[in-house]
This record gives sequence, structure tokens and C-alpha cells, in this order.
Amino acid sequence: MGAWIRRLIFVLACLPTLAHAQLLASGDVSDSGAVLWMQAPAAGDYTFEVAQEASFKRVLVRLAVRAQQANGLNAQALVEGLKPATRYHYRVSGAQGPLARSGTFVTAPAAAARAGLKLLFGADLGGQGYGRLRDVPGVAVDGWPIFKAMSEEKADLFVALGDMVYSDRPITAQAPDYPKGNDLQIPKPGPGYVSNVADFRRDWYYHRSDHRYARFLELTPLLATWDDHEIVNDAGGPELVIGPTAGEFARDARLKQGDPSRPRGEYMPWSSTKDPAGRRRSVFFNPELYHAGRQVMFEFNPIRVLPDAAAANERRLYRNVRWGKHAEIIMLDTRSYRDPRYRFDTEAQPKTMLGAEQKRWFKALLESSDATWKIIVSSTPLATGGGNERDPQGRYYRDSWANGGDDNPYGYERELKEIIDFMRARNLRNVLFLTGDHHFSNLYAYDPDGDGTPDFYEANIGPLRAGPSKGRPVDRTFNPTVLFSDAGKATFAYGALSIDGASGRLSVEVRGVHGVPVPGARLELHPREMVQP
Repeated sequence: MGAWIRRLIFVLACLPTLAHAQLLASGDVSDSGAVLWMQAPAAGDYTFEVAQEASFKRVLVRLAVRAQQANGLNAQALVEGLKPATRYHYRVSGAQGPLARSGTFVTAPAAAARAGLKLLFGADLGGQGYGRLRDVPGVAVDGWPIFKAMSEEKADLFVALGDMVYSDRPITAQAPDYPKGNDLQIPKPGPGYVSNVADFRRDWYYHRSDHRYARFLELTPLLATWDDHEIVNDAGGPELVIGPTAGEFARDARLKQGDPSRPRGEYMPWSSTKDPAGRRRSVFFNPELYHAGRQVMFEFNPIRVLPDAAAANERRLYRNVRWGKHAEIIMLDTRSYRDPRYRFDTEAQPKTMLGAEQKRWFKALLESSDATWKIIVSSTPLATGGGNERDPQGRYYRDSWANGGDDNPYGYERELKEIIDFMRARNLRNVLFLTGDHHFSNLYAYDPDGDGTPDFYEANIGPLRAGPSKGRPVDRTFNPTVLFSDAGKATFAYGALSIDGASGRLSVEVRGVHGVPVPGARLELHPREMVQP
């Protein structure tokens, strides 16, 4: 078959994706409600309808919303007054009646109920050129393949750990996981980088309009946070909005206002074109980029409207979801308030990843919650050292909690130690961190006091579909034991967590793209009684 014929077939295959689809999702469920989200096929007035029957024979709730070009045709509403532990169905009606799509969710059990939980978690979608596969004869999968298996799980919740778009990376027709020269992917529109709200909306729509991902979100309520690639690699709020101090800029002259018209992946020489430590890959300071990315993050995700005490007229991403007696799911925001990565973490001036207000909220919730398990969602890992750029002396600007080495001054370890000391001082038991970001999967047990009994655990999940990693150094500060790691052979994966309602026993395992458990990647945890200090 000639190249031009193959290309024509490819273009024709893409045509359905060019139309604006109706999309649905639910999220931030409670024991009495949920947030409903839609992307409309066109601007106009719509109504969410909620019923207990899939036939919508008796509609219980109607909520009017308006989709406008000004908000990217996105609309959401909070439905309240529902019964705990009950399945509901929802759809959208417009001027011509009900639209084609419908979704479903289950409300959380009451806080005292000994109910089970099935929760999926994942991160990293569309990075390093790994995009949506088009439907091609002879190729077994299409779209974002992993969501087929995830839909079949029929889970109660899905925790999206961030990097659910890569707004600083292109996706071409060539799939990196197939022989060179293929055109098996649906390319992401645009040049591969973003500079304004319309660009961010374009990227989010590419990801979410895939039929497998869209169907999964119709079936599974979403708990969403963000990481760095929802805006730009390795960045955080203060770094992009406030920028460096005069002293920091003098130490590294690359810490300057970024050019929104420049691709994020492009090397920009500083001291030498041959010196990796003298190049930068991303924007260090760009307030417009940050505010645009944050706006669209809230537009495309069903997130409760909660005021942010740290920023006037802003919404916040950190929040919690209680699921019966056994689970307090604590969603942290590790990007909006973090000190810039190029700032030193010193005893006199310790760095913060959470910011003062979020940290107070986090500690208060940890101490007050009587849930069997505290499941803490942090988009960035605890023990594996992150960071892709170096200072002029060749030391990595750390992006995750860990320093990654005794000679590195850039991590956020002092704040992590503060949190761990807080948990230990109050004898908090049954703590599990869910983390993403690093593109390979790991299970850790932490024993910071060295008494032979793990104090908490971490399940770090690899990419849903993004470039695999060969691994990262493990920081030994908090005495982690590596229970599992697929470093060097990382595969596309998601995490599956379940809690038995009767016993409170928790299990978590890593599952591959087809839903098959990865050998050895499983934790079985029995709850330990909390001992009063």
C-alpha cells in the first residue's frame, strides 16, 4: 500500500475525533452527593438529571448549568441530598432532550459503616510522545489502551495522581512502542507546547475525548490532583508566579521569565552547549502560564469548590474524602504552594512543599480522623530523588521530597521529616502514601525509628501511558525497604487498592496494561491498633 493511501486512511480514521464530543465525569463523592462534570457538544443551557434507575424513569434531581465558550464548554454542578452507599445514574439534557451519554457513581458509605473499598490509582498519561493509538487492523488495542482493563474493574473511585496531560510535550503519529516509521497514533493538535488557556484546553480535550478514557470516567468517580506536566516540567506555583530572589538569580542566571512561544522541551544553552548542567529544558518563571494552566485544570475536572485561604479568590486542590469506617483519603496538592526547587533547604529556612495553610489542615485531619486507614495522595514520591535540571555546580534541583544524596541541598526533606515526626509523636498507624511522577512502580515500607516495624508505606505507581524510566536513586533518610521495584523494566501500569469491609484488611497491587497483576508487586496490610501516646 502506498504511503499516500496509508496517510489518507489515517486522516479518515481521525475524522470522528475532530468533532466536539459530549463528555461526562463525576468526582469528589461524599456520603450525600458528588460533583457532576460535562463537556458540552455546543454552547447552551443544559440540565444534569440524577436517578437511581439507569432508565431514568424517575428523575430525583435536576441541576441547571450553562456551557459557554468562555469556560471551554465545560460545566459542573454539585448534587447533594443523596443517600449513602447508593448507586446513582446521571445524564445531561439539552433543548432537544437527553443527550446520548450517561454515567454512574456510588455515594460513599456513612463514616461509621464497615464498608469495603475498591480504588484504582494512576499517573502519567501522554508523556514522551506516547499518545492515543488509533484503531488499526492487526493492532490489538486502540485509544489509551489501559482504560479498557480499568473500566472492567468496576471500581468505586479513581485517584488521578497528576501528569494526566503533558502540556509541554508533543505527540506525533509515530508510536514510540512500535517499530520506527509507523503512524499508529492520533497526533495531539498543536505544536507540542502551550502558552495560553486555549492551548491548555486543546491538550486536555485530546486526552479526555478518547473513547476508552471517556467511558472509564463515566463508570468511575474521579479524585483528581495535579503534578508538574499539567503546566510545565518540574515546576510549582511560587516558582512560576513569584520567581527567584535577586540572590538566586545571581547564583543561576537561567532563572528568568520564560518565552511562552518557545517549546518546553528545547535545550537552551547557558554556559556551554556541551555542558548538561548549563542547559535548561523548561520555564522557571512565567505567571501567565501558571494561571492559565490552573484555570483549565479546574475546568476539566469535577472538583468541589473549596476556598483557598492562602490565595484570595482562588480554589484549592487539597481536600479529603471519607469512605466508611476504614478509609480517609487525603488529597494533597504538592505543586501550588511549594518553594521553588532552586531554593536551599536549610535548618534556618526549611523549604515547604505544602505551604503553611495546607500543612496545618493536613496535620489536623491526620490527628482527628478516626478512619482505620489514612490514604495520603502525594503526586510526588517520598524516597526516590526527582529532578531533571542541575544548578551551575552540577547538583540536581530536586523535584520530589527526597534530597537524593547528602550533598544535595535542594530537596524538601525537612518538611517530610516534620510530617513523619508528627505521625510518630501521635502514634498514628495504618498510613499509606499513594504517589506517582517517576514512571516506574515501587512499593516501600518505612521504618524511620529502626525498631523493625514499618511505620508507614508507599505505593508509587508507574505510567498509564508515558515514557518508561530506568529508575531513580533511593534516599535512605527514613529507612525505606524496597518491597518491589520494576526499575529498568518499567511497564504501563495502574494501582488497585482494596479494603475488606469486615476486617479492615488493605491490599494494594500493581496491574499491567491488560489488568494482569505484576508478579511480586503486592502489599497485604492488616490494620494495627492505634496506641495512645
